[in-house]
Amino acid sequence: MAWDKKANGQGYFYLSRRCGPKTKKVYLGHGPAANRIALHRAERKAQAEAWQAAASRWADIAGFRNELLAGVQFLTAATLLAAGFHRQSRHQWRRRQYARET
Repeated sequence: MAWDKKANGQGYFYLSRRCGPKTKKVYLGHGPAANRIALHRAERKAQAEAWQAAASRWADIAGFRNELLAGVQFLTAATLLAAGFHRQSRHQWRRRQYARET
């Protein structure tokens, strides 16, 4: 999206659209109507950028949560193994019926 200044000094608002390999300019207007369109599109762009920034922060938080969860699962498994429990084919933890001879 861009303002184009012509020789007469008037500003015209265009929107660039891609049609296959080529870029096509679409005329959207001039004067107050074009100003309103430009402001509306700028607000939508700012809102989209804010949503993208928030999504990026949530992705960082989710990554940290996954790392924390993996650490807790590792510590839980180590504690249960030390207490004499086992897992068969990744099912629930069970106490061994017979003590293993070491």
